[in-house]
Amino acid sequence: MLTETGRLRFVEPLECPTEEVVHQHATIELATRPNLATFTVGVIAAAAGGVMLTSGLFSREPAGSPYTYLGLGGAVVGLPLAIGPWLGESRRGLGRPAIPVWCAGRGRASRAASAR
Repeated sequence: MLTETGRLRFVEPLECPTEEVVHQHATIELATRPNLATFTVGVIAAAAGGVMLTSGLFSREPAGSPYTYLGLGGAVVGLPLAIGPWLGESRRGLGRPAIPVWCAGRGRASRAASAR
């Protein structure tokens, strides 16, 4: 800092009075939740597959009906899509170091200064 006369004056760093020191540890927590769009597509595919499978099985020739195979395929594809999003819900934390916050939001004072 310069005084009114233009001389260099050193200022002591700002120290905030504290009674208790609390060490902070910031973490980021990632939570995976069920994807409702996948669940909805799975329910629709499984329902359509079930209807087609039932229609194909009750036709005159169940083995020759394409509805039997399409319905079986729809059920096989739809059920994992409907059930899968609800399995494996997890939470995990990624440790990150805390960012130091200085008193009153001011910048950190330097320990040395030079003038040219």
